[in-house]
Amino acid sequence: MRIGSWLLVALLANVTGCLGRWSETRILPNPQTALFSNDKAAKAITGPLALKGISGKDAVRLEISLLEFTPGDSYPNEKIWTLADESGQNLEQRVILEENGLRIGTLGGQIPSELYRVIHSKKINPEPRAVQMFLNQAKQLQLGANYSECAVDLVRDGRITSREYLRATLMLEITPEETGDKRLKLRVTPVVRYGEIEMEPRPVVHPSGYRHFEIVPRHTEDALGWIGFDLHLGAGEYGIIGCGLGNPQSFGQMAFLNQQTQSPVQRMLLVRAIRHISATEESTDHEGPLPIASQAAGVVSGGQ
Repeated sequence: MRIGSWLLVALLANVTGCLGRWSETRILPNPQTALFSNDKAAKAITGPLALKGISGKDAVRLEISLLEFTPGDSYPNEKIWTLADESGQNLEQRVILEENGLRIGTLGGQIPSELYRVIHSKKINPEPRAVQMFLNQAKQLQLGANYSECAVDLVRDGRITSREYLRATLMLEITPEETGDKRLKLRVTPVVRYGEIEMEPRPVVHPSGYRHFEIVPRHTEDALGWIGFDLHLGAGEYGIIGCGLGNPQSFGQMAFLNQQTQSPVQRMLLVRAIRHISATEESTDHEGPLPIASQAAGVVSGGQ
């Protein structure tokens, strides 16, 4: 009976995953791969038009690249920040971010040649993704490895509190919001997910009135709202999120700089927010540089 129940849970989770309100695609490192039997098939599902799914005035597409470098590499620690604008946060928030090991900036205009090379490097950018979602809907992004146990130094009002977690995952929760000036605001909140995972049913009501239950994992989480920040992105602008070095137990360093594995890695998040339009509109009205994910590779639908 127990085996049958878990099979039912797995089946329901798989079915309802296709009915959720956001969809995710995986970007292939090379659009001309052996996955496609001929050139015509490859061209049919690669490029910016391949991102299909949700649409409408509230639909948003996030282009996400989690770049990977050797710890101490000059590019994520120095070079990219000479090009980025770090003035988007007020002085008080910049102090909070720095104390908690985070560094935030934006980059607009023409992509520098070295960044273009980084984006197109399969080694540095192994799995760029595109996430389709709606305004005011949250998406959590895992930043690095899972920790079987860890202690994170959290700084608030100048005071350090060390919190210990078992089976922890450090994440950023991103919620796109409208600003009214043709820009998008990404509200970003650091989150620590920890402890055992439990499965529970959750009722979902679609705008059409259709009702169903989703079997979803339930996690215990610490949302670190006081460290949260906003990224205001216009057309062709990219948000850059990385870590500042100094305190190895800070949230930023533990999230982006993993030195506990056999192959230590320092990560940096590059994100672009785009109002999602239909494929027909995009093919005729697209302006400005292509999204990072579309520049870096072709696109195939995943799990839809």
